[in-house]
Amino acid sequence: MVMHEKQTCPRRVDQGKDRLGVGLDSWSEGRWSNNIEPDKWKWPWIPRTCSYCGCIHPEDAIKLLDELWEPWYTIKAYKIYLEPPGTGFKHNQLMKVIGDGDGEDRIFSLPGWSPVPPVKFYSWHGSEEQLKKINELARRNAIL
Repeated sequence: MVMHEKQTCPRRVDQGKDRLGVGLDSWSEGRWSNNIEPDKWKWPWIPRTCSYCGCIHPEDAIKLLDELWEPWYTIKAYKIYLEPPGTGFKHNQLMKVIGDGDGEDRIFSLPGWSPVPPVKFYSWHGSEEQLKKINELARRNAIL
């Protein structure tokens, strides 16, 4: 069952879409719940996402990072992507295979999974305390 928890996306308000900012959006578990393409999500639980911007709930970002999901930074200071544990290793192996010229068959046989659509977190959804925790866990999980 897909849950919907009312909220208003801070991005909606910043963009002037809703000056009142009252409960137009929701946190939903439905982003990756798809019977047509069940391989979109392979983790034991599904994070809630904002119906307006697609960001995952800050508490769910904390939970994924606590479960060793890996942060992937963007050029936007307010945004990070989260990938399942082992993604950094897989990417390093891909680069090695490509560099060795061993062919595409080895690339596609490497283990791993990435959710579709990607898991993203925007800082505007988090409280100061949540952002502190997310940054702490992201630094711990960062692939160097």
